[in-house]
Amino acid sequence: MPSPGEQVESAMAWITDTLTRVRPILFVRRFQVALVVITLLMVTWMLAIPFF
Repeated sequence: MPSPGEQVESAMAWITDTLTRVRPILFVRRFQVALVVITLLMVTWMLAIPFF
């Protein structure tokens, strides 16, 4: 069984490989739009909390 340090290193390597993979431009554009929408929803929600 791998040690906890090896497991963390393996997980970090997997995350890095996943985030730096070359992807089609359509996927990237859709992902960017999704992130912007999530960000706008969160900011709107946080700003609206004091009024409820």
